[in-house]
Amino acid sequence: MAQLVLIADSGERLKALVGNLLDVSQIQSDTFELAREEFDVSPLIRDMCQSFSGMLAVNQQRIELSRPEDPLWINADPARVSSMLSNLISNACKYSGDGGAIRVQVDRQGSQLHVAVIDQGVGISDDDLTRLFAPFERGTNPAALRQPRSGLGLVIARSIARLHHGDLTL
Repeated sequence: MAQLVLIADSGERLKALVGNLLDVSQIQSDTFELAREEFDVSPLIRDMCQSFSGMLAVNQQRIELSRPEDPLWINADPARVSSMLSNLISNACKYSGDGGAIRVQVDRQGSQLHVAVIDQGVGISDDDLTRLFAPFERGTNPAALRQPRSGLGLVIARSIARLHHGDLTL
């Protein structure tokens, strides 16, 4: 039975990698498309934070969500926004130590929605900051090198933010 779980997990990782490769290919060829709609992003953010409960429990971490009580209506692609948030929260979980808190702060700044994912990780060197938005680049600190990843998530997340007329900064 354990082998079946391992095979299923490996299959999911492979499926995610292939999806990321397709996304990067579409980004680079300017064919990456958004399916925009008007929606309240608050439930999506709340549900995304809750979806990491298993990963958080393993590392004895917690997510602290801070957002306005009022609905936060945006015109965006819900699936792409979900993908972007998933990547950022996943990275925060991977690089925060056991027992750490990951803060997700959401507020409106004028007509823009501002979402900050703040972790208690080891940080990113200045050299790494200049490279992490290039495909297949990874951080060079030991904590980053221990994490199995493709180096595509931040490229995709930033592209999604920019296609929505926003940005992603570290």
